Amino acid sequence: MQTKTGNIHLEIQTSRKNPVGLLRTTSWEKKKKQVKHTQHGRITGCSLEQLKMLQCAFREEVITKGDPDALKILSSRELGAGQVLLKLAKDLGLHRILYSRSEPWVDCALAMIIGRIVFQGSNLRLCNQAKNTALWELCGIEGTPAIEKQCYLPMDRLLKRQKAIQKMLLKKHVSDGSMVLYDITSSYFEGEYAESDWVTFGYNRAGKKGDEQVVIGLITNTDGCPIGCEVFEGNINDTTTMLQKVDEVRSSYGVKEFTFVGDRDTITQGRFAEIRTEVPSETLSTDSVINAHKAHRHIKRAFKNLKTVQLEMRPLQHNTADQIRAHVFLCMLAYYLQWNMTQRLQPLLDSDGADSEREWTFAGVIDCLKSRQQHTILLNGVEFIQDGEWTEDQQQIVDLLEASPPA
Repeated sequence: MQTKTGNIHLEIQTSRKNPVGLLRTTSWEKKKKQVKHTQHGRITGCSLEQLKMLQCAFREEVITKGDPDALKILSSRELGAGQVLLKLAKDLGLHRILYSRSEPWVDCALAMIIGRIVFQGSNLRLCNQAKNTALWELCGIEGTPAIEKQCYLPMDRLLKRQKAIQKMLLKKHVSDGSMVLYDITSSYFEGEYAESDWVTFGYNRAGKKGDEQVVIGLITNTDGCPIGCEVFEGNINDTTTMLQKVDEVRSSYGVKEFTFVGDRDTITQGRFAEIRTEVPSETLSTDSVINAHKAHRHIKRAFKNLKTVQLEMRPLQHNTADQIRAHVFLCMLAYYLQWNMTQRLQPLLDSDGADSEREWTFAGVIDCLKSRQQHTILLNGVEFIQDGEWTEDQQQIVDLLEASPPA
């Protein structure tokens, strides 16, 4: 630090047991033609790091609070949840299940699947989240995504791939002789949907009245992993959907032997025998039936997550039958990612407390990951990007998911 009497600085001596700071000025003596050192005092009782901070101040390397060149955080956006879920999706091979080659629509589909878990809401809302999250950029989409190009067109491609994708999921998670769970639910509509004949009044299984609806069928394996879904007209007969699914799994997906388990309300007494003939008699033991009904709770949990808790599939707000089908299918794929994530987090969830002592839920895990942010910082006139550090809780989650953060 330059003063009238010379250049004052802090010299740190570490030869003693505790570090000491010496305040000195350095000046040039013209008569003697030599450098003169003058000591003004000593600083004791500080750690080495504290002395180094003071040394930086004397070197004028410290910017004071309120200075125009002081550190400023210009903006922050979500990073952790999008980063971890994208890594998990790729570890699961979901991007290759969607399509065997890398194409822009696959990147957009992944962004929408992950965005459904992290943010919920409409596609338009997810597009507008681009300034608040790094998700789109992580998936390879720069700038603010256009809803038509980055949402609706990829959803069209996704819908065309639905049968192939579901066939791959079934092959991966169901083997011959395995039990397959099936159930249906209804979902109501808001907004304009005149272009779809599927939306109509019918029996609402949640007891909601006064809104037109569609019927949604979901297939999972015995552990509750979703492997297929379908959308039907809002007034379709429940038994009809069950018989269609039995035929579809046998003919389209190549599973020769399976046990199809549906809620007892899904099959009327008069049609039970027709479905039962599809099931090998030796698989219908008492224990098998009991286990089937126990396993059926998984599909109930799937519907709860799809419709309300985490993914908020409803109310549906799409105009055409294809848009409705694509939206439901995308939500199912989001639940597929959520289901796999929950399996890996089970040690954390199992070790948690109960009731008021409980700390962790799936939503709590997502919120924890979302708190890791990416910052745009201005310091001394230089603008740069800085990613937040991983907290202890976040690192524990990452380790369980086997999705280590990039170096």
